[in-house]
Amino acid sequence: MSEDKRRDRKPDYRKRDSFRRQNGPGQGASGRPPYRNQGERNRKPVEPEGIASRRAALTVIREVTEQGRWASLSLNGALTKSGLNLQDRRLATRLAYDTISHLIWLDWVLDQLIAKPDTDIRLRNVLRLGACQLLLEDGIPEFAACNTSVNLCKEIGLEGLAGVCNGILRNLTRKKEELIWPDQDLEPLKARSVKYSVPEWLVQRLDADWGQACTDTLLAGNFQEHITVRPNLLRLDDEGFEALLNRKAWRWEKGKVP
Repeated sequence: MSEDKRRDRKPDYRKRDSFRRQNGPGQGASGRPPYRNQGERNRKPVEPEGIASRRAALTVIREVTEQGRWASLSLNGALTKSGLNLQDRRLATRLAYDTISHLIWLDWVLDQLIAKPDTDIRLRNVLRLGACQLLLEDGIPEFAACNTSVNLCKEIGLEGLAGVCNGILRNLTRKKEELIWPDQDLEPLKARSVKYSVPEWLVQRLDADWGQACTDTLLAGNFQEHITVRPNLLRLDDEGFEALLNRKAWRWEKGKVP
Protein backbone atom coordinates (compact mmCIF):
# COMPACT_ATOMS: atom_id res chain seq x y z
CA MET A 1 0.00 0.00 0.00
CA SER A 2 1.32 3.41 -0.98
CA GLU A 3 2.07 6.12 1.56
CA ASP A 4 -0.81 8.32 0.25
CA LYS A 5 -3.37 5.48 0.70
CA ARG A 6 -2.16 4.75 4.25
CA ARG A 7 -2.49 8.43 5.12
CA ASP A 8 -6.04 8.67 3.70
CA ARG A 9 -7.24 5.46 5.45
CA LYS A 10 -9.57 6.08 8.43
CA PRO A 11 -9.04 4.15 11.66
CA ASP A 12 -11.63 1.47 12.49
CA TYR A 13 -12.81 2.37 16.00
CA ARG A 14 -15.13 -0.64 16.08
CA LYS A 15 -12.17 -2.97 16.49
CA ARG A 16 -10.90 -0.99 19.45
CA ASP A 17 -14.37 -0.99 21.09
CA SER A 18 -14.68 -4.73 20.52
CA PHE A 19 -11.27 -5.26 22.13
CA ARG A 20 -12.35 -3.26 25.16
CA ARG A 21 -15.54 -5.31 25.54
CA GLN A 22 -13.60 -8.57 25.42
CA ASN A 23 -11.16 -7.42 28.08
CA GLY A 24 -13.88 -6.01 30.30
CA PRO A 25 -14.06 -2.74 32.19
CA GLY A 26 -11.07 -1.75 34.26
CA GLN A 27 -8.61 -3.93 32.28
CA GLY A 28 -5.70 -2.83 30.20
CA ALA A 29 -4.56 -3.97 26.77
CA SER A 30 -3.11 -7.17 28.27
CA GLY A 31 -6.45 -8.10 29.80
CA ARG A 32 -5.04 -7.76 33.33
CA PRO A 33 -6.54 -5.65 36.12
CA PRO A 34 -5.00 -2.21 36.55
CA TYR A 35 -1.89 -2.08 38.76
CA ARG A 36 -2.45 -1.62 42.48
CA ASN A 37 0.10 -0.26 44.83
CA GLN A 38 1.72 -2.42 47.49
CA GLY A 39 -0.51 -1.12 50.29
CA GLU A 40 -3.69 -2.12 48.48
CA ARG A 41 -2.38 -5.58 47.68
CA ASN A 42 -1.32 -6.26 51.28
CA ARG A 43 -4.48 -4.89 52.85
CA LYS A 44 -6.38 -7.59 54.78
CA PRO A 45 -10.08 -8.00 54.06
CA VAL A 46 -12.29 -6.42 56.71
CA GLU A 47 -14.06 -9.00 58.86
CA PRO A 48 -17.79 -8.67 59.51
CA GLU A 49 -18.43 -6.97 62.82
CA GLY A 50 -18.74 -9.38 65.74
CA ILE A 51 -17.59 -12.45 63.82
CA ALA A 52 -14.38 -12.96 65.84
CA SER A 53 -16.13 -13.51 69.18
CA ARG A 54 -18.66 -15.88 67.58
CA ARG A 55 -15.83 -17.75 65.88
CA ALA A 56 -14.13 -18.35 69.21
CA ALA A 57 -17.42 -19.48 70.80
CA LEU A 58 -18.12 -21.86 67.90
CA THR A 59 -14.64 -23.35 68.23
CA VAL A 60 -15.39 -24.24 71.85
CA ILE A 61 -18.86 -25.62 71.05
CA ARG A 62 -17.50 -27.80 68.27
CA GLU A 63 -14.60 -29.14 70.31
CA VAL A 64 -16.93 -30.05 73.18
CA THR A 65 -19.65 -31.69 71.06
CA GLU A 66 -17.57 -33.15 68.25
CA GLN A 67 -14.36 -34.07 70.06
CA GLY A 68 -15.46 -34.50 73.67
CA ARG A 69 -13.09 -31.86 75.08
CA TRP A 70 -13.60 -30.06 78.37
CA ALA A 71 -15.28 -26.70 77.84
CA SER A 72 -12.98 -24.77 80.17
CA LEU A 73 -9.80 -26.07 78.53
CA SER A 74 -11.16 -25.51 75.04
CA LEU A 75 -12.26 -21.97 75.91
CA ASN A 76 -8.86 -21.11 77.34
CA GLY A 77 -7.15 -22.25 74.15
CA ALA A 78 -9.62 -20.47 71.87
CA LEU A 79 -9.33 -17.16 73.71
CA THR A 80 -5.54 -17.37 73.82
CA LYS A 81 -5.37 -17.74 70.03
CA SER A 82 -8.13 -15.25 69.24
CA GLY A 83 -6.49 -11.94 70.13
CA LEU A 84 -9.88 -10.61 71.26
CA ASN A 85 -10.24 -7.57 73.47
CA LEU A 86 -11.76 -7.92 76.93
CA GLN A 87 -15.32 -7.14 75.85
CA ASP A 88 -15.27 -9.65 73.00
CA ARG A 89 -13.66 -12.28 75.24
CA ARG A 90 -16.56 -11.91 77.65
CA LEU A 91 -19.07 -12.26 74.83
CA ALA A 92 -17.34 -15.35 73.45
CA THR A 93 -17.25 -16.91 76.92
CA ARG A 94 -20.92 -16.23 77.55
CA LEU A 95 -22.04 -17.54 74.17
CA ALA A 96 -19.95 -20.70 74.48
CA TYR A 97 -21.11 -21.59 77.99
CA ASP A 98 -24.75 -20.61 77.45
CA THR A 99 -24.95 -22.72 74.28
CA ILE A 100 -23.29 -25.75 75.85
CA SER A 101 -25.38 -25.60 79.02
CA HIS A 102 -28.61 -25.37 76.98
CA LEU A 103 -27.89 -27.98 74.30
CA ILE A 104 -30.96 -30.15 74.95
CA TRP A 105 -33.23 -27.11 75.17
CA LEU A 106 -31.80 -25.60 71.97
CA ASP A 107 -32.02 -28.91 70.10
CA TRP A 108 -35.68 -29.24 71.05
CA VAL A 109 -36.30 -25.82 69.51
CA LEU A 110 -34.26 -26.45 66.37
CA ASP A 111 -35.82 -29.86 65.70
CA GLN A 112 -39.12 -28.06 65.15
CA LEU A 113 -37.56 -26.08 62.31
CA ILE A 114 -35.04 -28.48 60.74
CA ALA A 115 -36.40 -30.73 58.01
CA LYS A 116 -33.74 -33.45 58.41
CA PRO A 117 -33.14 -34.84 61.91
CA ASP A 118 -29.67 -36.09 60.89
CA THR A 119 -28.37 -32.59 60.16
CA ASP A 120 -24.61 -32.25 59.73
CA ILE A 121 -23.23 -31.75 63.25
CA ARG A 122 -21.23 -28.74 62.02
CA LEU A 123 -24.35 -27.01 60.78
CA ARG A 124 -26.23 -27.95 63.94
CA ASN A 125 -23.54 -26.35 66.07
CA VAL A 126 -23.74 -23.12 64.09
CA LEU A 127 -27.52 -23.19 64.48
CA ARG A 128 -27.20 -23.85 68.21
CA LEU A 129 -25.01 -20.78 68.57
CA GLY A 130 -27.39 -18.67 66.47
CA ALA A 131 -30.47 -19.87 68.37
CA CYS A 132 -28.74 -19.16 71.67
CA GLN A 133 -28.27 -15.54 70.62
CA LEU A 134 -31.86 -15.22 69.41
CA LEU A 135 -33.55 -16.81 72.42
CA LEU A 136 -31.25 -16.54 75.42
CA GLU A 137 -29.15 -13.39 75.05
CA ASP A 138 -30.25 -9.82 75.65
CA GLY A 139 -28.91 -6.97 73.56
CA ILE A 140 -27.90 -8.98 70.49
CA PRO A 141 -29.82 -7.85 67.39
CA GLU A 142 -31.52 -10.58 65.40
CA PHE A 143 -29.77 -9.58 62.19
CA ALA A 144 -26.37 -9.86 63.91
CA ALA A 145 -27.12 -13.38 65.14
CA CYS A 146 -28.31 -14.50 61.69
CA ASN A 147 -25.60 -12.80 59.62
CA THR A 148 -22.67 -13.97 61.74
CA SER A 149 -24.04 -17.52 61.70
CA VAL A 150 -24.20 -17.47 57.91
CA ASN A 151 -20.60 -16.19 57.75
CA LEU A 152 -19.46 -18.93 60.13
CA CYS A 153 -21.07 -21.54 57.87
CA LYS A 154 -18.98 -20.29 54.99
CA GLU A 155 -15.81 -20.23 57.11
CA ILE A 156 -16.07 -23.90 58.14
CA GLY A 157 -16.68 -25.16 54.61
CA LEU A 158 -20.49 -25.19 54.55
CA GLU A 159 -20.99 -22.60 51.82
CA GLY A 160 -23.72 -24.73 50.27
CA LEU A 161 -25.69 -24.77 53.54
CA ALA A 162 -25.33 -21.07 54.35
CA GLY A 163 -28.75 -20.38 52.84
CA VAL A 164 -30.29 -23.22 54.86
CA CYS A 165 -28.76 -21.77 58.03
CA ASN A 166 -30.10 -18.33 57.23
CA GLY A 167 -33.57 -19.68 56.47
CA ILE A 168 -33.82 -21.68 59.71
CA LEU A 169 -32.68 -18.81 61.93
CA ARG A 170 -34.90 -16.26 60.14
CA ASN A 171 -37.80 -18.68 60.58
CA LEU A 172 -36.99 -18.95 64.27
CA THR A 173 -37.18 -15.17 64.69
CA ARG A 174 -40.71 -15.27 63.27
CA LYS A 175 -41.93 -18.28 65.27
CA LYS A 176 -40.54 -17.57 68.74
CA GLU A 177 -44.01 -17.41 70.23
CA GLU A 178 -45.24 -20.51 68.38
CA LEU A 179 -42.73 -23.02 69.73
CA ILE A 180 -44.17 -26.22 71.20
CA TRP A 181 -42.90 -27.65 74.49
CA PRO A 182 -43.34 -31.13 76.00
CA ASP A 183 -46.59 -31.59 77.89
CA GLN A 184 -45.85 -31.70 81.62
CA ASP A 185 -48.84 -33.99 82.26
CA LEU A 186 -48.28 -36.45 79.40
CA GLU A 187 -44.47 -36.43 79.38
CA PRO A 188 -43.31 -35.12 82.78
CA LEU A 189 -39.80 -36.55 82.50
CA LYS A 190 -39.28 -35.21 78.97
CA ALA A 191 -40.69 -31.83 79.99
CA ARG A 192 -38.26 -31.49 82.89
CA SER A 193 -35.35 -32.74 80.79
CA VAL A 194 -35.97 -30.08 78.13
CA LYS A 195 -36.79 -27.33 80.64
CA TYR A 196 -33.54 -27.81 82.57
CA SER A 197 -31.53 -29.03 79.55
CA VAL A 198 -30.25 -32.17 81.25
CA PRO A 199 -30.55 -35.81 80.09
CA GLU A 200 -33.59 -37.76 81.24
CA TRP A 201 -31.42 -40.36 82.95
CA LEU A 202 -29.84 -37.66 85.12
CA VAL A 203 -33.25 -36.30 86.13
CA GLN A 204 -34.27 -39.80 87.19
CA ARG A 205 -31.04 -40.33 89.11
CA LEU A 206 -31.39 -37.03 90.99
CA ASP A 207 -35.04 -37.75 91.75
CA ALA A 208 -34.06 -41.07 93.27
CA ASP A 209 -31.35 -39.48 95.43
CA TRP A 210 -32.94 -36.15 96.42
CA GLY A 211 -36.61 -36.23 95.51
CA GLN A 212 -38.35 -34.27 92.76
CA ALA A 213 -38.75 -30.99 94.66
CA CYS A 214 -35.09 -30.81 95.62
CA THR A 215 -34.04 -31.88 92.10
CA ASP A 216 -36.06 -29.09 90.50
CA THR A 217 -34.50 -26.54 92.86
CA LEU A 218 -31.02 -27.86 92.08
CA LEU A 219 -31.49 -27.88 88.31
CA ALA A 220 -33.18 -24.46 88.25
CA GLY A 221 -30.05 -23.04 89.83
CA ASN A 222 -28.15 -23.70 86.60
CA PHE A 223 -30.05 -20.87 84.92
CA GLN A 224 -29.59 -18.23 87.59
CA GLU A 225 -26.96 -15.50 87.56
CA HIS A 226 -24.93 -16.72 90.50
CA ILE A 227 -22.24 -19.18 91.44
CA THR A 228 -22.41 -21.93 94.02
CA VAL A 229 -19.56 -22.36 96.51
CA ARG A 230 -19.26 -25.33 98.87
CA PRO A 231 -16.73 -25.68 101.69
CA ASN A 232 -14.23 -28.44 102.27
CA LEU A 233 -15.83 -29.92 105.39
CA LEU A 234 -12.54 -31.54 106.35
CA ARG A 235 -11.16 -28.03 106.97
CA LEU A 236 -14.17 -25.84 107.73
CA ASP A 237 -17.49 -26.36 109.44
CA ASP A 238 -20.59 -24.34 108.54
CA GLU A 239 -19.83 -21.55 111.02
CA GLY A 240 -16.23 -21.20 109.85
CA PHE A 241 -17.33 -21.13 106.22
CA GLU A 242 -19.90 -18.41 106.88
CA ALA A 243 -17.26 -16.36 108.73
CA LEU A 244 -14.99 -16.70 105.69
CA LEU A 245 -17.76 -15.50 103.36
CA ASN A 246 -18.46 -12.52 105.59
CA ARG A 247 -14.87 -11.38 105.21
CA LYS A 248 -15.30 -11.26 101.42
CA ALA A 249 -16.86 -8.42 99.45
CA TRP A 250 -19.64 -10.76 98.35
CA ARG A 251 -23.37 -10.92 98.78
CA TRP A 252 -24.27 -14.47 99.67
CA GLU A 253 -27.12 -16.55 100.91
CA LYS A 254 -27.34 -20.09 102.17
CA GLY A 255 -28.44 -22.56 99.51
CA LYS A 256 -31.42 -24.87 99.72
CA VAL A 257 -29.51 -27.99 98.76
CA PRO A 258 -27.37 -29.56 101.54
